Amino acid sequence: MLKYIQIGTIVGVHGIKGEVKIYPLTDNPDRFYDLDYVFLGKEGQDTEPIRYDVENVRLVKGMPLLKLEPVKDRNAAELLRKYNVYVDRENAVKLPEGRYLICDLINADIYENDRKIGVLRDVIQTGANDVYVVEELDGSELLLPVIKECILNVDLENNRIDVHVMEGLRDDPI
Repeated sequence: MLKYIQIGTIVGVHGIKGEVKIYPLTDNPDRFYDLDYVFLGKEGQDTEPIRYDVENVRLVKGMPLLKLEPVKDRNAAELLRKYNVYVDRENAVKLPEGRYLICDLINADIYENDRKIGVLRDVIQTGANDVYVVEELDGSELLLPVIKECILNVDLENNRIDVHVMEGLRDDPI
């Protein structure tokens, strides 16, 4: 499992005192109020994200604004634009039974009838229910709706998801 979980991206600055504007990657932007610190880093960067203490949080039009220590002015905040905002596992939102972080599901092995059929590559969030994007062993793509008839068991410890591929979900040759 990943050590850090991305919860947003810095998309701008606000005012002259160094507040950064966050594009949230969470269902609940209010979760930012519970943070004492965050980690900032850039995509593809080889170094560990850097910890910043959170001095203040407020929401403006659904966008969190964070005042981070030691960011004192607009110029310092501008340097953080396009940085990703992470929390460590300890501060990740605790999910109810049967709910999982997408980052924990990606690259899980997909099994049907105890036979590996592919690997989970992505999760599409549709609103009604999520859809797992599975790369099958032959390289084809299989879309599985996340419903109890298709997703039988999720075992994150063993990186395994057991599924039932309902009739009509695979492309049948003509």
